[in-house]
Amino acid sequence: MENPKLPIYCQLSFLLKFIQNRPNHKPDSLIESKEEKIWNKFSEMIFQNTKVFIDADYAQIEKNKNETKFLVKQFSESVEIEHVNFDEIRLDLLDIHTIFLVDNDKYRYENYGYVSISIDDLYTNCLISEIEDTHFSFENKLFDGWEELEKYNHPCNFMIISDNYILDNKDLVEENLMKILKHWLPKSIQNGKFQLIIITDNSKDRNQTKYDAEARFKYLEEIINRDDINVKILFNAKTNRFFKQHGRNIITNYFQIYCGQGFSIFKDGECQINDTFFLKSIINRNTYINILNIEKQCAEIENKAKNIGSQIDTMPDDKEKIISNLLIHS
Repeated sequence: MENPKLPIYCQLSFLLKFIQNRPNHKPDSLIESKEEKIWNKFSEMIFQNTKVFIDADYAQIEKNKNETKFLVKQFSESVEIEHVNFDEIRLDLLDIHTIFLVDNDKYRYENYGYVSISIDDLYTNCLISEIEDTHFSFENKLFDGWEELEKYNHPCNFMIISDNYILDNKDLVEENLMKILKHWLPKSIQNGKFQLIIITDNSKDRNQTKYDAEARFKYLEEIINRDDINVKILFNAKTNRFFKQHGRNIITNYFQIYCGQGFSIFKDGECQINDTFFLKSIINRNTYINILNIEKQCAEIENKAKNIGSQIDTMPDDKEKIISNLLIHS
């Protein structure tokens, strides 16, 4: 992955307003205000290592050259720029990490799983406002429960949860996994279905593997109880070093959560671990790279499962959800 570029669909009018509304730095202040930090970080995201699809051609930019002169200077050589007609955008063909920067509510696509930001909500959008990595210390009681994820609820259309023990105990599933999903899954998806992939370990005897997978899948299907969510469980081999080392992540289109001791941490309302929980936004380039790497590793597990022919039987067609790619190592 040489130099991945974050895809941004942007209206020229948004960019002009963004430049015009740059926060003023107070001469007597030695530190940046929060608005300045957000503006500078957001500017860095737009104008570096991105592919920007803009609703303006050269003639339109030339027409507004007094306003766009400064704007054009902001784009670094690492940015690819392409003209696009917003009325012809195919949502089903978009990169899942696409961000929309809009000046017209007509082009907001939150209901389809894509973050859409206007000048009016630039400083309140959780993707942008959390410019620093957010962390909560369980030891200091700074994270009271998965309900706190609600404030970081955001448009998305896929989620990967990798944790070897996330499905081991039904009581812990209800108190942890289901609360995570409750507070982070979108209320509905209008374009297709939400893709939920859970990568976990299968500790059962090999002869019991198929039964165990079907039982866990059926249980998940019952408690999620949503027809607009496709669920897939990948049972990770203990020999897979990547997920053994980095196997406690939750990623969506735009965020990454990491906790060193996993996500089955609450029992009977009490936290059982002393650890730190990290929440990272894709606005930070390192997080974008991390998310892409986790997606790649997930795809590799899936492909290996297919190659060794270890898929378990497909669930009945009328359920519209299947268990597949059960990775078994003898």
